[in-house]
Amino acid sequence: MMFETAPRVTGDAKIEVEDVERLRTLLRQNDPRALRTGEMRRIELSQRDINLGIEYVLSRLPLVKGAVARTELAAGHATVEASIPTPGNPLGEYCNLSARLRPAARGVAVDALRVGRLPIPGWLLGRALEFADDRARGVAGYREASDVARAVSEVDFQPGRVAFIMQWHGDLARRVEQHGRELVLPAEERARLQVHYEELARILSNRLKDGDSLLKLLRPTFSYAADRSAGGNDPAKENRAALVALALYAAAAPGDLGRLFGDEEARSLPPLKRIEVTLGGRADLARHFLVSAALSAAANDAIAGVMGVFKEVQDSRGGSGFSFADLAADRAGVRFGQLGVRSPDALQQRVAEAAGESEFMPSVETLPEGMQEPEFIRRFSNRDSDAYAQVVAEIEKRVDRCVLFR
Repeated sequence: MMFETAPRVTGDAKIEVEDVERLRTLLRQNDPRALRTGEMRRIELSQRDINLGIEYVLSRLPLVKGAVARTELAAGHATVEASIPTPGNPLGEYCNLSARLRPAARGVAVDALRVGRLPIPGWLLGRALEFADDRARGVAGYREASDVARAVSEVDFQPGRVAFIMQWHGDLARRVEQHGRELVLPAEERARLQVHYEELARILSNRLKDGDSLLKLLRPTFSYAADRSAGGNDPAKENRAALVALALYAAAAPGDLGRLFGDEEARSLPPLKRIEVTLGGRADLARHFLVSAALSAAANDAIAGVMGVFKEVQDSRGGSGFSFADLAADRAGVRFGQLGVRSPDALQQRVAEAAGESEFMPSVETLPEGMQEPEFIRRFSNRDSDAYAQVVAEIEKRVDRCVLFR
């Protein structure tokens, strides 16, 4: 009864440009590092916000690879459903869970639980949760998750949204940040990234000057990744670390290294020489390409694509303007990142053999640029219009013609 042949939940919480803006604002307003110890803050989340967060966290947990979950918020309670693959299990390919949550004095409590087709009776539910709590205490980050739950009070479930009071403490904020870093960049990946970051510092100091083609930076970077792969390391992981290091070089803001590595480790890293490499003679296209490639390799293609469009939307509101040329560099970067983790040896070889930028970056001639929002609306109405889709389709055709991606 606990195992079934099909999942009850399928992933459908795909991030959109509007989600990025809303979630970024939410995080900035409620960053615990900016709050005084004991300060209380009322936070309201939509059902979509919660489901996007769940999807991202599950994607970073190898122990539940392929698991999908969703939350449905209703008046007075929430229902959480999850489908966990159990490949090779003769009793069923999936374990489907369903739990009903209700407000408690501190945080929320589980008042109903079903595993597959088996309801857990009330007399057993309390004991099962106590057992699970006891067994989970040794899991990294569980203590912090429990403390965060206890910091929540006055939970108010309503259809499609939940509001609650959060009371942060300085030590808790520090511990959550530390374990959040482990979730985003585990220790093994952090050590590998540090190696590539230090190699990148040497390449920038010894081989490049302002205005050089990005290809002159990519060749030694992926030659180094290939050498480490030949020594027995996973080539996909080496490529991913190289791309993240390149993205840090292209777009890191003050404090980013500390957030990724921790302040002490960040201080030990060598400074990167500020050299602007270019694509098609433009430094902005090189930056877009590198950041999108890293996002595609380290997060996923959907996030990389959405972040590229989000940046252009922001630029159309008083910045440099919406640029389809930048989107072309984003799309080429996404494809580069895809190749780096899906066919890692092929990427290393193709970069070594590339004769020029056109093998991985399409022409941006005739692509509209510099449009402020009123002009963008006049020409394209919105991002769902046929006119917009035609330009995006043209960009995809140009990227498809690049030798590296054939």
